[in-house]
Amino acid sequence: MEDPKDYINRIFYLAASAGIVRQKQEFAEALEIDRSGLSAAMNGNEKYLTNSLVKKVHRFAVANGLEEGEPQTTTRAKVAEEDWKQQLIESQQRTIESQQRTIEALTQMQVGTAYMGGVFAPKNSRPEK
Repeated sequence: MEDPKDYINRIFYLAASAGIVRQKQEFAEALEIDRSGLSAAMNGNEKYLTNSLVKKVHRFAVANGLEEGEPQTTTRAKVAEEDWKQQLIESQQRTIESQQRTIEALTQMQVGTAYMGGVFAPKNSRPEK
């Protein structure tokens, strides 16, 4: 039988390479355990290398097709990839919209039609002395 520490680490790295999880925090959440306890177990702390943890990791591995050693592309991994792409697109759209608002404000300031909280006032709007 494989050492429990090596088994947990192997399943984590297989899950990460399959895109099922990206970091230990996500792996711990999937196992429904505390991240610090998982990290301690993955580092070899005997106190945290329990049979219960190994069983949870085994159930996770079987459920995600990782038990045979080679990760299988799962529906969950595909969904996570699509979510990532959608989040990237939405982030880029927000950035472009923000840039457009900035350009509009700068253009208005240059033309002399914008009042930006007391920071800008066109020369011709000041009273003559």
